[in-house]
Amino acid sequence: MIQHTVNTPYMVGPVHFYTFETNHGVIMFDTGPNTLEAISYLNRHIDLKKLSFLFITHCHIDHYGLTYLIKQNSDARIFLSRYDYLKFKHYQTRFEKVTYMLEEEGFPKHILNEINYYLEGMKRLAPFPEGEIIEENRDLLNQLNLDFLRCPGHSQSDIVYLFQNYAITGDVILRDVFQTPLLDLNLDDMKTRYNNYLAYIETIDKLISLSGYTILPGHREYIDDVKQRISIYLNKMLTRGVKIGKSLVEDSIYDIIVKISNGKQLDSFTQYLKASEIFFIRDIFKNPEPLQKAINRHSLNIDLNKYVEEIYG
Repeated sequence: MIQHTVNTPYMVGPVHFYTFETNHGVIMFDTGPNTLEAISYLNRHIDLKKLSFLFITHCHIDHYGLTYLIKQNSDARIFLSRYDYLKFKHYQTRFEKVTYMLEEEGFPKHILNEINYYLEGMKRLAPFPEGEIIEENRDLLNQLNLDFLRCPGHSQSDIVYLFQNYAITGDVILRDVFQTPLLDLNLDDMKTRYNNYLAYIETIDKLISLSGYTILPGHREYIDDVKQRISIYLNKMLTRGVKIGKSLVEDSIYDIIVKISNGKQLDSFTQYLKASEIFFIRDIFKNPEPLQKAINRHSLNIDLNKYVEEIYG
């Protein structure tokens, strides 16, 4: 497995994608962002004529941004999650519903308009990746000796690919990067808010099952201890909840963001990210029992009662 790393213009920093040469041709996992630097890297290091398959872990721009270029310049079959397909198909409905959720939490109209402008720009920069639905292609996966796990949390569509002794995990588990669980509409019912928290509880079980795999993340260094990384992530999330304090149950999310910003003017998209994080944190403190069961099940290094008592006494 070859790791390729390119810079991104986003706060997350450089991103990895991966290639592996097989008897079926070259298999590629993710693409990097749609930047001139990434295009140059792709042209210099990947022989697109040999590329047979491209698998996308999740359709965030730094992971699928060059899919359109690969589609135009190779015969590779491209695969993505059914949930990524639905995200693009129902983009307008999703945005309207998410806008309503943010309005209910005190977000002013001008910020919502700026978020829309930003997201529309991302859509233009990275067009929808025409491809096949991974969940509908089990026969091909069996031929390639490749499997996948749906591991939502960071996004609704997160996929972990299992190939030989490798687990290509995208942004599901990272070292020293806080992968915000993004606010979205539940694509299964197209009515309610997607509950990243409850989804992530199930993902914890799946990630811990990866013991014995070499984990290849989308950013930063390799993951050597899954349980430790999960514990660090959740402890960090819970610590942020305690810092918010009683505001977590008493104030709107927009008011919380204003308070924790300490007078600093945050751009609109950062405010959306902060709102997503606070929704997740609030869900934990409202309903800690599922997390407590996961902690007990896997002996995670988390003292959940300590955090909950800090908020509720």
